[in-house]
Amino acid sequence: MAPEESGEFFSVSTIAVNPDRIDEAHACLAEVAEATLKEPGAKIYRFYKTEGENEFVCMEKDVLYF
Repeated sequence: MAPEESGEFFSVSTIAVNPDRIDEAHACLAEVAEATLKEPGAKIYRFYKTEGENEFVCMEKDVLYF
């Protein structure tokens, strides 16, 4: 499929985490992000800890084919 027939988009959301489990959540989210890089056709995820908050920002990259 030609590049002009597809389009990338990003979705952004937040994930609230129990303050006592921040480190566990970070490890899990990092594992998910790494795994998506190795799987052909998978959505690509990135997670960022929100400074001063008990949450992570999730950025999801996907490709649409027209």
